[in-house]
Amino acid sequence: MPKVNISRTAKLNDASRKVYSFFCAGISDDQACKIMGYSRPTHYKRQKNPEQFTLGELRILYREAKLPDEVFMRMIREEPDAQRRN
Repeated sequence: MPKVNISRTAKLNDASRKVYSFFCAGISDDQACKIMGYSRPTHYKRQKNPEQFTLGELRILYREAKLPDEVFMRMIREEPDAQRRN
């Protein structure tokens, strides 16, 4: 079997997907799009590729999801042990 390298951002993307899913859980796709200020195709792109969130969208998500700072920071910051070693 070929060697598989997991991306350094895989954990960050998983955390981002969880936060975005939590935000979208109680509302319809149309409501989520209206709150976030983008179209339905962009909504689906953000679900699939959370690394493409803009700073403005992250600020809206942080405000609307009402998550603790630790949870939100886990979504956007690498853990110290996940950093590359030289």
